[in-house]
Amino acid sequence: MTRPRRILIMTAHPDDADIMAGGTVARWIDEGHKVHLVMFTRGDKGHNDPGMTPERVAAMREGEQRAAAAILGVQRLTFLDFKDGELTWAGPALAEAATRLIRESFTRTIAPSVTRSSRPVTSARRGRCTIPLTPRRASRPTASGRFC
Repeated sequence: MTRPRRILIMTAHPDDADIMAGGTVARWIDEGHKVHLVMFTRGDKGHNDPGMTPERVAAMREGEQRAAAAILGVQRLTFLDFKDGELTWAGPALAEAATRLIRESFTRTIAPSVTRSSRPVTSARRGRCTIPLTPRRASRPTASGRFC
């Protein structure tokens, strides 16, 4: 087994990571890695029932995400309060929130990609990397135990 890693998964909505990478997250946790899951929104627009208010939808989706995280064994779960559907316009506030979370001591950042790119994007500073999680890319550590 490789040395346990701290893995930060950042997504726009509750359930994004579960849908795109739930099996991978479960495997990482089974292998002893520590996973911190961050949702930038509470998914308050993710319902078609006109009788549901955004507040009720957000509470429901947060509860579902907490239950899924407990089943997977996610060690840390963070919900930020950006408005669903408005991340494009969040600009500096979104970048600041993401940067703060990354700098909290995480050595690796693993994030589902909205672009579906299969290439890792690596920053030369501090060796951080973002690995897009797509069906084409196996999200496993390399022979050296690194994810990038």
